[in-house]
Amino acid sequence: MVSWQTRFGREGVKYLFIIPAFAFFLIFLLIPAMQSIYYSFFQWTGLGKPVWTGITNYIRAFKDEIFRLSFINNILYIMGTFVVEVGFGLLAALILNRKYPLFGLFRVMFFTPVVLSMV
Repeated sequence: MVSWQTRFGREGVKYLFIIPAFAFFLIFLLIPAMQSIYYSFFQWTGLGKPVWTGITNYIRAFKDEIFRLSFINNILYIMGTFVVEVGFGLLAALILNRKYPLFGLFRVMFFTPVVLSMV
């Protein structure tokens, strides 16, 4: 029996490990996202032939007051959570990087749940 390394070489083995993750990404994320963008330019109920509408769906959506308000709320929420998460992350990094007594114990207490959850 021929080993993997002699058949594909050392470089080929790396790609064999990447293929399942790439296939999952392609099948379950990328293709459905592209189909959603494609079908957004059509009027289609899921049955029958889709009818081309162009950007009419987008124009109608942005003219709708509720959609615009929801869109703005989502943008504000994303910006707010981003600032808070990055801010607390940087603050935690600064605190954990100090060289004071008992900070080693604090690091252990901080990272123990992270390490144990993987086990």
